[in-house]
Amino acid sequence: MNLGEYFARLAALHDAMRDLADTGDEQVEVELMALGLQTVTG
Repeated sequence: MNLGEYFARLAALHDAMRDLADTGDEQVEVELMALGLQTVTG
C-alpha cells in the first residue's frame, strides 16, 4: 500500500466512524472530537 492509498483508507475509516457518531454512538463522537476530526470529509 502506498501513502496515497493509506490516506484514502484513513479518510474512509473516518467517514465510517462519523456515520457511527451521527447515528448516536457517543463514544465514537467523543473520540473524533478529542482528535479534532469531527469536521473531516473524505
